[in-house]
Amino acid sequence: MPIACSALSPPALIGVPSWPPDPERFLALFDERTRSGLNFAEAMVATYTAVLASPGFVFLDEKPGRLDAYALATRLSLFLWNSPPDEALRARADRGELSQPAVLRAETERLLDDPKSRRFRKAFLDYWIDLRKVKDSTPSTTLYNDYYLDDALTEAAVAETQLTFEEMVRADRPVRGIVDADYTYLNERLAAHYGISEVKGAAMRRVSLPADSPRGGFMTQASVLKITANGTTTSPVLRGEWIFERILGIDIPPPPPVAAVEPDIRGAVTIRQQLEKHREDASCASCHSKMDPPASRWKVST
Repeated sequence: MPIACSALSPPALIGVPSWPPDPERFLALFDERTRSGLNFAEAMVATYTAVLASPGFVFLDEKPGRLDAYALATRLSLFLWNSPPDEALRARADRGELSQPAVLRAETERLLDDPKSRRFRKAFLDYWIDLRKVKDSTPSTTLYNDYYLDDALTEAAVAETQLTFEEMVRADRPVRGIVDADYTYLNERLAAHYGISEVKGAAMRRVSLPADSPRGGFMTQASVLKITANGTTTSPVLRGEWIFERILGIDIPPPPPVAAVEPDIRGAVTIRQQLEKHREDASCASCHSKMDPPASRWKVST
């Protein structure tokens, strides 16, 4: 059902005292739809669509310059809860207290301690390390038949990453834990996949890793390793780019406009040897000399 949403004036902004918006404009739309012959359910769908498509609902329309108390409360709540500010945060904004660093920090801690902050952790990981793409590739039935469509393993791998990040935030752990940590979160299925014994049951729990373990940190977790592989072989090129962009924050420029090159890789058995042959070509080396080495040292298998 087409709806002329542009004819509706936008509702009040999230976070300002007049939120939620005046319902009269949407009630008028509902009445108009029913008078035009729509039944109750159809008129309600039209009205809800108008609310959800309203610019005031979809976008933050903030004034240029320094954020006022309500805009700050809105940003903080949408960032950590994916929802509008609650009554307590709005009250702080009403009293103008959010400009005080101690109060802002206390409110940030309160929001992070609330179960709703899991929305932030999930959304952050989905886009920072592409965790949302964990099911985009399927392991080869020939090479990895033990893991083909193993939903329990995939779910545990995602939970490991989410719980690790949750602990880093909650316990304020150092950022080096991203690449090196002496603990992780496992259940029996994921522990068996890693070759770690003494972990029983389906529940995820914190596990201290032995000193000689190759695991520890996001880059050795099954979820990240799966995201940066194609289901059949590892790709140091993709993983090198991932390290630069997601861990180091360095954008890799697009490849230079050269013709496709197939280097002579005769005698190269392993992927590392093939990449060394690849880098011998000058047109290939300009990019691959940067991307390949980090991933070539990434020795843990999925």
